Amino acid sequence: MRNMPGMNGAHGMLHISLIVLFPLGLLSLFYQLKTDNRFKREIILVIGLLLLYPLVAAATYPSPHALRSYTLIPAFHIVAATGLWWLIKLILQLKTVKILKRSLTFILIIPLLFFFINFLLRYYFVYPKSKASINYYQYGLLEAAKYVAEVEKNYDSIYITSAANQPFIYLLFATRLDPVLFIEDPNKTIDYTYFGNVYKYGKYSFIKPKDMPLSAPGALYVTNGNYILQGKTIIHTINDPHDQIRYLIWE
Repeated sequence: MRNMPGMNGAHGMLHISLIVLFPLGLLSLFYQLKTDNRFKREIILVIGLLLLYPLVAAATYPSPHALRSYTLIPAFHIVAATGLWWLIKLILQLKTVKILKRSLTFILIIPLLFFFINFLLRYYFVYPKSKASINYYQYGLLEAAKYVAEVEKNYDSIYITSAANQPFIYLLFATRLDPVLFIEDPNKTIDYTYFGNVYKYGKYSFIKPKDMPLSAPGALYVTNGNYILQGKTIIHTINDPHDQIRYLIWE
């Protein structure tokens, strides 16, 4: 599964090492379940989680999607860790010299250490700067919302591009609007058929740039960086780390 929230630029939600460790973990759990009753409840719980989590994810929309399947990650890694422990235990039980046992364990651990370091490097240095990540997480929308929050008192109406995904959340966060005022706003427009998306509250309207009323007096406009409002003046731009224009603010 390669949805953007679950990717670090190299692989999806589950690490490549699980290809080997997860089957080993399942094998070790079933073997333990058959030969030893000490951890019977714990093993049944883990196996139960593996079976139940996909059902919960499948009952939501959209599916399949990384955000619906995050709950599976701990269960997968618990099983994989069990497989690693079982493999190391088998190596240490081999009837051979200690140096060979230690060498086999070392050969097993080194790739996992490499995978771990590679993951950290990609997660903290590659993933945040990738263009795909910048697009998915709507880089610049919060910065645009913070700018609008600083100047909103100077305008009678503010139009925000609805091409962004639920931009009202960013505005609410940036303006620190009292939740009670938002909930009780009689002019608020909400589409409950589309994730509760808000199209209007207070002086804010969230519409497509082509539908923005350019003749509205005392209005401020926020559009995507590739859209031009004829007859309006750009007063602020929001750029991403690659120096690409993400949002334009007009009056």
